[in-house]
Amino acid sequence: MSAFLLLWREALLDALRRKLVAAIAVASLLSLMVLDDCAGCAPAVNVNGQTQDLTSAAPVLGIALMIVVGLWVVTLAGLLASDHLAQSLEDGHATAALARPVRRHEFAFARLAGTLTISLTAGALLLGMTAFWLVTGKELAAGPALLAGLACIPGCIAIAAFAMTASLALPRIAIWLLVFGIVFITTVAALLSLSGPQPPGFFSAIDHFGPPIASAMIRALAPWLPGTPLPTDFAAVLARGVVWAALGLGSLAAAFRRIELR
Repeated sequence: MSAFLLLWREALLDALRRKLVAAIAVASLLSLMVLDDCAGCAPAVNVNGQTQDLTSAAPVLGIALMIVVGLWVVTLAGLLASDHLAQSLEDGHATAALARPVRRHEFAFARLAGTLTISLTAGALLLGMTAFWLVTGKELAAGPALLAGLACIPGCIAIAAFAMTASLALPRIAIWLLVFGIVFITTVAALLSLSGPQPPGFFSAIDHFGPPIASAMIRALAPWLPGTPLPTDFAAVLARGVVWAALGLGSLAAAFRRIELR
């Protein structure tokens, strides 16, 4: 464990020195400003000189904001992990580290943990502030928001682990496209499933068996819209997310074990 903590500290410091982290910090601050404006929107519109109260739309706005922020956090996790391990192979850091009594999977998991520390910290800030604004400003229940944040963790681990695994064979731009593609497709599949019974097909299979990135958050936030047909099997979908996270970690360990060090 002490060796892993040392490797994690090195990976975290390496990640903090990257320009991408600075860009993500700026983007997160801008996102907070935009979210503050969105969460503080008055739930009313003016139609023909008459003010129409839209208080009932607050839960829909809250769900939309939480899901968008959650998807952004999961995407950040994949982007940060896209070359953090591959870069250590290119600059020789991995070879030097593995010359010590360190197992390969320990080194790979430490590099992954370094990037996840940053992305999950940013996610806690973004989701936490969004939930605070919605709970205090829109009077929504805090429990579903907490569960939605929890549901993002397996998604972050899975996407980051698979992105880091792919970085051992693909260039960074290809991995970025892959990350955006996975997040987009799984989100579309989750939204299509809400429109009613769907015939068996690609998106149906993705929604039932793929990583539940958006669908887990939808189920966590379902109590904000009682009496709606939103699915509520949160525990089962969260368990599927944990399985995908474990698969991602397993693929990373297996792929890095086969890499020939120079």
